[in-house]
Amino acid sequence: MQYPPDTGGGLSARCLRCEATYTLRLPRHDKIANHRCDCGSWLYNGRPGPNRGRFLCPVTGEVVTLGQTGIRLDQAYRLVFRPGRVAIGTPHEQLVSAPYNYMQETLDRLAGTILGPGAVVDRDYDPYLYDHLPEPQRSQRIGPGLALALAPVATGTVIEQFVNSPLTYGRCIACRGRVLDLPINHVSTEHWVPWRRVVVRKRHGATTVTPVDQGPHPADSLACTHCAPRPR
Repeated sequence: MQYPPDTGGGLSARCLRCEATYTLRLPRHDKIANHRCDCGSWLYNGRPGPNRGRFLCPVTGEVVTLGQTGIRLDQAYRLVFRPGRVAIGTPHEQLVSAPYNYMQETLDRLAGTILGPGAVVDRDYDPYLYDHLPEPQRSQRIGPGLALALAPVATGTVIEQFVNSPLTYGRCIACRGRVLDLPINHVSTEHWVPWRRVVVRKRHGATTVTPVDQGPHPADSLACTHCAPRPR
């Protein structure tokens, strides 16, 4: 069982029989328990991947954790549509040669964007995701959809490449809890009041109730999802 070198993603797996360890590159819908060791035994989760920071995936627009749900690219890539067949081996098998509407929207949003080395994306877009599988398993796993392809760069040309930076944390102005400093977490309303009034925490069997600062708070202040104002 050979896997590509770890570039910041991958899940740690181990065999209970021979004590062998592996770094698996799996999509979100797959899991370690579906794979076997070279000795034939099923693999088990070794340990959670290290948290190397959180990033905003440029493809999905979702927050990913490098080392767990995100991987770091080793070369320059661009987003393309990969045609393929669905329902292989069934009467409903057909070829999908054009992207669906939601895929086309993503392609249009990233048109002309080159993701440079060091960019962090969702692990589902790992270019090496299925390279360890032999044929025909590899072809069966790779279906139609969006994928990252090597970006052709001519020698001597300078092309601007996108590399996302780690996200930073701030404090909710109402409850002082940690929250990612993203535009979506900034409240645009002036003189807003938090949705909740207290924070209930349970640790080691003890319950603490902390009041939430009711403000009113200024516009563009940072708020967690629990404190952000909403219609009552």
